Amino acid sequence: MAPGAPPPTTPPALTAPPIWDLLPAWRAADRAARRASRRVEFAAFMDTYMGTYEAAVAGRKGPLFRRAFAVAAATGGGASVASALAEGGEEEAAAAAEEPEASPAGGGGGGPTSDPVRVLDVGIGVAPNVEYYPPGALVTGVDPNPAMHPRAVANTHRRRPDIHLTLLPTVAAAAAAAAAATGSPFDVAVCTLTLCSVGDPADLVAAAAATLRPGGVFVFVEHVAAQVGDAALAGGVVEAVRRRAAQVLAAPQHRVLADGCRLTQDAEAAVRRGAEWAAVEAERFWLEEAGMPLLSPHVAGMAVKG
Repeated sequence: MAPGAPPPTTPPALTAPPIWDLLPAWRAADRAARRASRRVEFAAFMDTYMGTYEAAVAGRKGPLFRRAFAVAAATGGGASVASALAEGGEEEAAAAAEEPEASPAGGGGGGPTSDPVRVLDVGIGVAPNVEYYPPGALVTGVDPNPAMHPRAVANTHRRRPDIHLTLLPTVAAAAAAAAAATGSPFDVAVCTLTLCSVGDPADLVAAAAATLRPGGVFVFVEHVAAQVGDAALAGGVVEAVRRRAAQVLAAPQHRVLADGCRLTQDAEAAVRRGAEWAAVEAERFWLEEAGMPLLSPHVAGMAVKG
């Protein structure tokens, strides 16, 4: 040993950590893997088996989307909200009279314009709503489930190749991308079967409303918790109460299987609470045609930003 050199040291023995120290990481990894697998399965289910549901709500969605895009076009042209609502009602009624049995595809409010309508589809899923958007629409789809994205792209290209689709994971990312690309906010924001899947739906409504220009329209079609007040829709108080009980009992398992979907959410209250709207229109209805009783009743409508 050279003079002044430190004495040699013995390297510490390598020991494996106790197995119980590894359990939390293993459990977390297992939970993440199972959640990812359920998301893939849920995306496949939505793409394969929701056609019956979409057929059942098409009679509501078609008129609602036509009216919403007509109102947005009117406010974008400088009309007041009140005038736009009146004009939108007249335009939707005229469209229904001309084509009572028309397919919803491409029926979202008139032909192409020099300024394509900008749509934010929150919870786009496998893109069922593209059937209702105007020709040439610029659609930004938001969905935190990445398994939905390739299906949304494929369905949009197949059904509506005229639509320009961008997919992002969050509303905040969509707002930032829109501002960076054009400096202009969205004309219409859409939530269908989306507000049920978040912890605070009013926060999501607020985030979507913040992306809309003045006079922009927020469109929603959501399943909601049954209430005693739905007795007239359900065919009696007993059936309304029975439906609510079934929703409460099924809620925990349904939330796991359906990627966080909550059967007892109040979407209409969330919309009204989420922003200072100039006007809100909402209609509750019973939906049994889809063969999914836990998803009835529904609420559909729109809110216009002041």
